Amino acid sequence: MIMKGGYIPAAAAYKQPRKHELAKLLKEFRMWLSYNNQEEVLLFPVNPSQIEITGGNDTSTYEISKLGQIATIKSPKLRTFSFESEFPKQSIHYQVWEEILAPQYCIERIEKWMTKKRPLRFTMVGDMFNLNFPVTIKNFTYSQEAGHDCVYFKLDLEEYRFYAARRVIPNANRQPGK
Repeated sequence: MIMKGGYIPAAAAYKQPRKHELAKLLKEFRMWLSYNNQEEVLLFPVNPSQIEITGGNDTSTYEISKLGQIATIKSPKLRTFSFESEFPKQSIHYQVWEEILAPQYCIERIEKWMTKKRPLRFTMVGDMFNLNFPVTIKNFTYSQEAGHDCVYFKLDLEEYRFYAARRVIPNANRQPGK
């Protein structure tokens, strides 16, 4: 599933949006990462133009005599969330949050969380749909272009499922072999 922040509502699809209209469309959703039950929060100041969300099920294919191939459906795969955006050094007209943090601070925060080896929470609230998932950072790439005061980044997040070993209590009344 791909959600584009710049979608124009169907009724307005026939005219080119003006600059202020486009800025409004890009602000239709907000997103952030948080750590340790929102003890630390990083608000993404600029919405990406596109968020790619990937999911599915694991399947196995078998060959059955006189029938051909069949597929068996197994457990759902972990979802992934991929997007590119920027950390601006100063306020810009298309930012979605009032406060702008220094790009270096944002990079250091993400890298610090990566070393903690604990899940984060990815939250996106918008007009089209809302997301709220525990995640891990699968890839984090950033760069700075000459002449620009912002840091561009690409972030790949993977859904995290909490798990724990289940306690097994042996049945004292059960006889071996039965």
